[in-house]
Amino acid sequence: MPSGDKIKHCVSMMLSFLLLLLNNGSSNYCNRSSNYCNRSSNYCNRSSNYCNRSSNYCNRSSNYCNRSSNYCNKYSNYKNSNEKFKFEMMNRLFLGLYYHFIKEQHCYVDNYFFA
Repeated sequence: MPSGDKIKHCVSMMLSFLLLLLNNGSSNYCNRSSNYCNRSSNYCNRSSNYCNRSSNYCNRSSNYCNRSSNYCNKYSNYKNSNEKFKFEMMNRLFLGLYYHFIKEQHCYVDNYFFA
């Protein structure tokens, strides 16, 4: 069985990865199924095709909310190219750290792997 320090290290790394992943998803990802642009009260309802702030109309074909930072690209499913790049880089970092620290360092207790 691994030492207490190694278990603490593994749990700490996993929690860090989870927080990183959650932060990525909430800040950069546009949910295609709900047609949602993630600023508060700036919700695009697919059935009515309307964003409920004044002059914030959603075009069904482009899935666009017309505030500059609130763009949902229906093809890439990211708000904009900068957010897409940031999300992809953070995702690669997450996966790289995951495989290095969790898989290669064998974080386990009594043969039950954490990951």
